[in-house]
Amino acid sequence: MQDFLRNSLLTLPLFAAAGLLFGLAYDEVALFLPLALLAYIALLLSRLHRLQRQTRRAAAAEWSRGGGEQDAVFDSSHLEKAEGGRGLVVTRDNGDIVWFNRAAAALLGLKEEQDRGADIVHLIRNPDFVRCFTGARFGRTVAMHSPAAPAVGVCVLPGGRGRRLILVDDLSRLQKLETMNRDLIGNVSHELRSPLTVIVGYLDMLDETCGRGGDRRLDAALTSMRRQSARMQQIVDDLLELSELEVAPPGEQPADVVSVAELVGVIRDEVRELDPSGSCRIVADIGGLGIRGSRARLQSAFSNLVSNAVRYSPDGGAITLRWHGDGSGASFCVADEGVGIESYHLPRLTERFYRVDKDRSRTTGGTGLGLAIVKHVLNHHDAELEVQSAPGKGSVFCCRFPASRVVAPRA
Repeated sequence: MQDFLRNSLLTLPLFAAAGLLFGLAYDEVALFLPLALLAYIALLLSRLHRLQRQTRRAAAAEWSRGGGEQDAVFDSSHLEKAEGGRGLVVTRDNGDIVWFNRAAAALLGLKEEQDRGADIVHLIRNPDFVRCFTGARFGRTVAMHSPAAPAVGVCVLPGGRGRRLILVDDLSRLQKLETMNRDLIGNVSHELRSPLTVIVGYLDMLDETCGRGGDRRLDAALTSMRRQSARMQQIVDDLLELSELEVAPPGEQPADVVSVAELVGVIRDEVRELDPSGSCRIVADIGGLGIRGSRARLQSAFSNLVSNAVRYSPDGGAITLRWHGDGSGASFCVADEGVGIESYHLPRLTERFYRVDKDRSRTTGGTGLGLAIVKHVLNHHDAELEVQSAPGKGSVFCCRFPASRVVAPRA
């Protein structure tokens, strides 16, 4: 960790100097310096995530080699060496705590004599953690508050021989970096909106005065500039929407009940604009259930899923929209007959600017932010995104809402 911090601090002046030099060269210091700092923060976050993954793999490897035997041969010194300053807890499959280190005791507020042998689920009452532990959802990090830190990340891993390894990380520093990243992106997006508006205005004026005059090269140039400015405007709008979602408190409980049938009707109209030739067929199977939440944000999430399906579906392909409930909640699913997605892409689909096919995404007008917006909208509605896909077999994106958010139709 010390090497990481030292290298990061050495890199910062280089990014700042590069931004300053480009800014002076183009007389745009106010633009290039924030962009350089944004690139530095993105690099720093990437390195932190890589370091976290490496430490997690090392700890899991040590546990599988030396800690997965019976209690008599359990050697906690291996885990102490592998931890790298993180908290580690070893439990049985039923939740009974076998061992934990000092870092875990500090981060989770555990006490050696009192909590050894206790059920971890009774001590950590976070609903997301309980679902991960009891449902054996291994490898998923749950962020939550703790007695010792504003935010900790808890991850459950299989240990073998009836044991489980729980990794505990202090996320306070990472959370601060992500907050800086969000603020910077939001500020840059706001600053870009005004010059983009001016550019679009001048393009409209040029189109009226110079365009359609028979000069094909000028017409082609104006068309290209309008297309790129529209795409840039969409990126800025998506970034601003994403920034608003990230800073808003999670789990909001608005009073309005949203009709999914009405939302689907609006989304159908949007699809006609996106696909005026009607090359894709929309098949809707929508029940009468409603959702308690924000109409604007739910429309944004569902519209992003449907527009993605349109962009990646072949001509004549069917897109199926389905909304139905069961005893535990309800699901809104979008299924397409597109090219499908390789399994190794699936965990990263909701990352900002992550694209499975970069060339196709640029051609079809995607910004790489749609699924990130979907994820945050669902988080605000206590929902989860489930994805099933395979190359050549299309994709199914399902928004799973809990029963507390589902409203039965009026009789």
